[in-house]
Amino acid sequence: MDIWSDLDRSKAGEGAAHHLAKRLHQRKIAVRILTPTVPIPINRKGIDWLDVLNQKEVTA
Repeated sequence: MDIWSDLDRSKAGEGAAHHLAKRLHQRKIAVRILTPTVPIPINRKGIDWLDVLNQKEVTA
Protein backbone atom coordinates (compact mmCIF):
# COMPACT_ATOMS: atom_id res chain seq x y z
CA MET A 1 0.00 0.00 0.00
CA ASP A 2 1.24 3.46 -0.84
CA ILE A 3 0.79 6.48 1.39
CA TRP A 4 1.01 9.73 -0.59
CA SER A 5 2.31 12.28 1.91
CA ASP A 6 2.33 16.06 1.66
CA LEU A 7 5.63 17.86 2.09
CA ASP A 8 5.09 20.61 4.66
CA ARG A 9 7.53 22.97 6.32
CA SER A 10 5.90 21.97 9.63
CA LYS A 11 6.43 18.26 8.83
CA ALA A 12 2.73 17.65 9.63
CA GLY A 13 2.06 15.68 6.44
CA GLU A 14 5.07 13.44 6.90
CA GLY A 15 4.26 12.94 10.56
CA ALA A 16 0.71 11.84 9.74
CA ALA A 17 2.01 9.50 7.04
CA HIS A 18 4.47 7.87 9.45
CA HIS A 19 1.76 7.53 12.09
CA LEU A 20 -0.50 5.76 9.57
CA ALA A 21 2.37 3.56 8.38
CA LYS A 22 3.07 2.46 11.95
CA ARG A 23 -0.58 1.51 12.46
CA LEU A 24 -0.65 -0.43 9.19
CA HIS A 25 2.61 -2.25 10.00
CA GLN A 26 1.02 -3.39 13.27
CA ARG A 27 -1.69 -5.02 11.13
CA LYS A 28 1.00 -6.68 8.99
CA ILE A 29 0.31 -4.43 6.00
CA ALA A 30 3.38 -3.47 3.99
CA VAL A 31 3.48 0.22 3.10
CA ARG A 32 5.74 2.76 1.51
CA ILE A 33 5.53 6.51 1.98
CA LEU A 34 5.80 8.69 -1.11
CA THR A 35 6.68 12.34 -0.52
CA PRO A 36 7.17 15.00 -3.21
CA THR A 37 10.84 15.54 -4.03
CA VAL A 38 10.40 19.01 -5.51
CA PRO A 39 11.33 21.96 -3.30
CA ILE A 40 8.64 23.86 -1.42
CA PRO A 41 8.14 27.26 -3.09
CA ILE A 42 9.33 30.18 -0.94
CA ASN A 43 5.85 31.67 -0.59
CA ARG A 44 4.14 28.37 0.39
CA LYS A 45 3.80 26.35 3.61
CA GLY A 46 4.07 23.08 1.73
CA ILE A 47 3.52 21.14 -1.44
CA ASP A 48 1.29 18.19 -2.23
CA TRP A 49 0.96 15.77 -5.11
CA LEU A 50 -1.55 17.94 -6.98
CA ASP A 51 1.04 20.74 -6.93
CA VAL A 52 3.59 18.32 -8.39
CA LEU A 53 1.21 17.33 -11.19
CA ASN A 54 0.37 20.97 -11.91
CA GLN A 55 4.08 21.84 -12.12
CA LYS A 56 4.53 19.10 -14.71
CA GLU A 57 1.50 20.40 -16.63
CA VAL A 58 -0.27 17.05 -16.54
CA THR A 59 -3.86 17.21 -17.71
CA ALA A 60 -6.67 14.77 -17.03
